[in-house]
Amino acid sequence: MSLYSVTLLKPSIAAVVEWIAWPGCSILLAGGGIVGLCWSRCFLGAMNLIASVLVIPAIWIVGFTTNVAPYCVTSELTGPDGRKYAFLDSEFLQGQTLALGIQTRRGLFTVCYDEVGATNGDSPRSWASVIRPAGAPEGYGQLYMNKAGLIVAIRYDFQAYFAFDTKSGRFFGHGAVEDLSPFVLIDEGVQMNPRDVESILTGKGAEDAMGVPPMKYLQEATHSPRADIRGVANQMIVRRRAATSENP
Repeated sequence: MSLYSVTLLKPSIAAVVEWIAWPGCSILLAGGGIVGLCWSRCFLGAMNLIASVLVIPAIWIVGFTTNVAPYCVTSELTGPDGRKYAFLDSEFLQGQTLALGIQTRRGLFTVCYDEVGATNGDSPRSWASVIRPAGAPEGYGQLYMNKAGLIVAIRYDFQAYFAFDTKSGRFFGHGAVEDLSPFVLIDEGVQMNPRDVESILTGKGAEDAMGVPPMKYLQEATHSPRADIRGVANQMIVRRRAATSENP
């Protein structure tokens, strides 16, 4: 079920508009206005100057105020259904919105997405510790998918802020995402990212109960056919119990 429809300029087109089109139009109009006034004192020159000084900035202000924090795409992947999914990010001051979009149309200048779910990236945050596959790309706002068709959105490092089941259509947002297993992306034959393992074991970034892997998944992982997963799960359980005994 779609929440909103989002239309974005292609990154290359957006860059041209932001860095060339707007400044270029202002400079041309201002230059034409000054030349017109100095040489012939014509009415058109005055209008050009007024447009460069007042009209174009006014249009920019209207555009900014009607859409203060437009979405940008940080990463994309193709799901098992053949559709392209995108991590959509919107930030303004302390307000942050993270969303998953499904691409519905790709035109000459724009790309359209249906937003299927969103969560907040600002306080109060809600995220889960998820181990990424070894060799995972670094960078803000990355999407990963396991063999079962579950898409997991990693905002940065190992912190998953939302997930989406492409088979059932269920979106895991604020609160629900915290119930993810730390091994949800580690399919058969997929190696664990050692930096993520170390960070989760040491409790990096954990906030109270948030970021702490659910015990039920750790106990389940101790019965994994893979020795490396069993080993990591047992270490997490030992450290979890030690932390609990230190802070009863």
